[in-house]
Amino acid sequence: MTLRRGRRRKTGVWTRAGMARRTKEMWHVAKRSNMKQITGAIEILLDPDIGLNEKTWTGFRKETFNTELAKRGFTESGAPLSASGLRTLVALLKYLGLVYQTGSIIRVTGAGKYFLEKPKEALLLQMLKLQLTNPIVIDDCVGVEVFPFRATLRLLLEPELGGYLSYDEIGCILFMSMKHESDHNAVKESIIRFRVMDVSKREELLKEFKNSPEGQVTLAKAPSVNYYASLCVNTGLCDASERQLKIRVGKESETQKLLSQFQSIGTFDFGHNIDLWIQYYSNPSRLAPPRSIPVIFF
Repeated sequence: MTLRRGRRRKTGVWTRAGMARRTKEMWHVAKRSNMKQITGAIEILLDPDIGLNEKTWTGFRKETFNTELAKRGFTESGAPLSASGLRTLVALLKYLGLVYQTGSIIRVTGAGKYFLEKPKEALLLQMLKLQLTNPIVIDDCVGVEVFPFRATLRLLLEPELGGYLSYDEIGCILFMSMKHESDHNAVKESIIRFRVMDVSKREELLKEFKNSPEGQVTLAKAPSVNYYASLCVNTGLCDASERQLKIRVGKESETQKLLSQFQSIGTFDFGHNIDLWIQYYSNPSRLAPPRSIPVIFF
C-alpha cells in the first residue's frame, strides 16, 4: 500500500515557501467543532439588540461579535478569540451551512435557526447532507464528489473493519482516497491491508505521511481528523475513544435506517454557485441536492 506523499501538483495550495504544495484532491474539514461556541455564535448573530444579522461583516462588527462571545462565556479562556480563532469559528459556521455571506453581508440561515432549537438533530442533518466538494470549500477541495459523513458511517458498519476506524486510517486513507461513493470497497480493502501490515512498516509509512503537506493538515499540526471525529461524535451516532471512531452502542439500527433514507440521493456539481448550494444545504426541509436533467430538442 502506498500512502500519498507530498509532491508538487497542479491542483494544490502552497504551504510554506520552498515546500511542496498540498493537494486539493482530499477531504476538507473545518478546524473547529465546539458545539457550545456554535450555539453562542448563532445566538449573538441573531440578537436584535446587537444587530449583526444581515449586516455588513465589518471589522467593528467582528470585534463586537468576538467581545460578546467572551462576555457570554463562549470562549474557553474567557477572553475574545484570537484573529485566527475567530476566522476558524466563522469558517465552521459556513462549512455547516449555518451562516453564509453574500458579498460582505452575513446571514444566519434556516439551518442555523434550526440549530438553536435542536442542536444535535440539526448537526446530524447537516452532516448527513454535507457534500464535498461544494462552493464554500472549493478553493481548498477539488476532485471530490462524496457525502463524507455517510461514507464514514458505511465503513463503520462494515463487519470486516470490526466496527471502528482509527484516526490514522481516517487521516491517511479515508480523507485521501475516498473521492467518490464508488471508492467504498477500494478504501475498505486499503484499510484492511494497512492493519495487517508489519508494524514497523506501518509506522514508517505513517511517519512519512505525517511529514508530507497532506499529513501535516490531517494528522500532525492541529489535526483535521480530530475535529472531524468530534463533529461525528456530536451528531449522537458515533463515539470516539483511544483514537478510534465507532458507531455508538445502540445506534446501529438508526444509522442503517438513515443511510437507507439517503441511499438514492446522489451528489451534484454545484461548481461556484453559492446561492444554489445555500438553497439546498441551508434549508432543513430539503434533503436532496438538485439533479441535472438532460433536455432533448427535436
